[in-house]
Amino acid sequence: MNDTLIPTTPIPTTEPVAERDPLWLYLHFPLLALESQQLEKGIAGLLDERGQKLALCSYDAGQVGIEPGMAIATAFSICPEIELFHPNPERLQQQLESLALWAGNYSAQVVLCPPEGLLLEIASMLHYFGGLQPLWNAMQASLRTLGFQVKYATGHTPQAARLLARAGRSLCIEGKQAHQQVLQLLPIQQLELPAKQQDQLRGMGLLRLEQLLDLPRDAISSRFGPKLLHYLDRISGQQPDPQTCFEPPPAFSQFHEFSREVESSLALLFPLRRLISDLAMFLAGRDCGVQRFVLLLEHRRQPASELPVGLLGAERDPERLFELAR
Repeated sequence: MNDTLIPTTPIPTTEPVAERDPLWLYLHFPLLALESQQLEKGIAGLLDERGQKLALCSYDAGQVGIEPGMAIATAFSICPEIELFHPNPERLQQQLESLALWAGNYSAQVVLCPPEGLLLEIASMLHYFGGLQPLWNAMQASLRTLGFQVKYATGHTPQAARLLARAGRSLCIEGKQAHQQVLQLLPIQQLELPAKQQDQLRGMGLLRLEQLLDLPRDAISSRFGPKLLHYLDRISGQQPDPQTCFEPPPAFSQFHEFSREVESSLALLFPLRRLISDLAMFLAGRDCGVQRFVLLLEHRRQPASELPVGLLGAERDPERLFELAR
């Protein structure tokens, strides 16, 4: 059931509406590749591409001394009960898109930044939420419910917000000048530049972004090529940096693949809750509800079974949908 939007006539005013400076918010989910597969909190790790070492570790794993880069045998010697996952790019992309649907409740322009980032245009939403801090407070409360670890930062350009968030600045401020002051202090190694170029810059005695920006533009272009100059211009806002916004899919379809064989229907409840939560975010992003959905259960030695769930009226509350499916 779609909500009907009733247009209203704006009240005339003699005061011109002040045009806001651009403002972007970047959300970086550093553990999303693991969190997209881990159903419950606990000691868990994500293997690297070769399946020999840990690429990511859960918070609980870190508390017992397990850390990224550790060999599997070492991790098992510390905690034999550790749950290990192989990389699943498809599941990671699916989870990032679900978060983009959730972010649509706070911004009309959401950009996917694979594999673990979202960019939101928020200048146009500040009036609706009553300012930057109320907007971020609402998002934080919702993120705590979702259970994903996140680093965040605002910026006057998309690149500024991205760099500050990935550097772990946890910044929530307005104003181009304020952002530039923080940006200038970023170490060269926190810029998204090739390793060889970073070594060259440090070899010249350049340790922070402000030192790089102080160089003559001609010197930067002649020594490192125009590509670096264009990158710096996108960070500072001197060059446009158009973004492609995420378009929600017309229908909702998600899957969960178990890491081991399931022998009890009770084990289905944890992934079911996650899937239902993603469905609710999809429905909220489209401002609608669902009256019927289907659970498809695949089996090893027999055909898949379908479990249709029907409601008398359209619904999008995740707890209500979960109780019915359960």
